[in-house]
Amino acid sequence: MYPWRRLIPAPLRAHREIEALKSSIAEQLAKYVKLARSYGYAADYRMDIGTDVVETATNLCQAIVQEFPKSSVFTGKLVFRQENVFQRILHNETAFAIQRRLQWEGITTVILPVRGEYLISLVINCP
Repeated sequence: MYPWRRLIPAPLRAHREIEALKSSIAEQLAKYVKLARSYGYAADYRMDIGTDVVETATNLCQAIVQEFPKSSVFTGKLVFRQENVFQRILHNETAFAIQRRLQWEGITTVILPVRGEYLISLVINCP
C-alpha cells in the first residue's frame, strides 16, 4: 500500500498510525468547536483512544463531569428498520453499557436514537 511500510518495523509503524489518527480526530473536533463558537456557544473538546470503547468513554465522561459538575452525557444508538443479528451485536449494547456505568456514578446519561439508514445514506453521498 505505502512504500515506507516495508521499511519501518511494525511497532513503530503502528505508533505512527495511532499518532496520525489522534491528529486527524483532533483536527475534526477543532472544526466542531470553531463552528459552535461561531454561533456564540462555549465549546471545547476532549478525546481519548483505547481498546475498550465502554471503559474509555466512561473514564472520559467521568473526567469531564469532575471538571463540569452539572454536565449531562448524550450517547447515540444506531437503530435500523430491519435489524439483523450482526447489527444487534455490534451496535446495540455499547450505549446502554456506558449509560449503566455512568448512572451508577450519578451522572445523567441520555441515549438518542440515530437512524441507521440515514447515516448510511450520508456516508454514501459524501464527496
